[in-house]
Amino acid sequence: MVESEEPKLLSQCISILSSIIAEDCRYRLRNYSPLRPPHSLQAISLEIARFMLHIHRGESKVVSDVAFALIPAFVTFPPEMHPRLLLFFEESILRVNLVDLFDARRSGESKMGHSSECFPDVLLVTSC
Repeated sequence: MVESEEPKLLSQCISILSSIIAEDCRYRLRNYSPLRPPHSLQAISLEIARFMLHIHRGESKVVSDVAFALIPAFVTFPPEMHPRLLLFFEESILRVNLVDLFDARRSGESKMGHSSECFPDVLLVTSC
């Protein structure tokens, strides 16, 4: 694959994910089974978004695009999925960006010779 095609393919993947979340995730399964668990489309959508964020960690445009693609999920996902959706935003977007920011500050301080006591460690507590 040519390098110029990669951003186009990534934007198409994000667009498809956004479409699935906005349109398809609002529908519910009527007959659950072990092979068709409830909210499986919503769960796999979150896992795909998590994978894209993991692969493109540090690329603020990709993080922003994926986050904006997931915002409609607060309307289309059923209420019982909202805690999992919030946990996704906290773990995959907010925490990663805060840790990266903290690491960047810490490396900037060590280059300048400043004390690291000015910035306490980032500690986020989650509860499910």
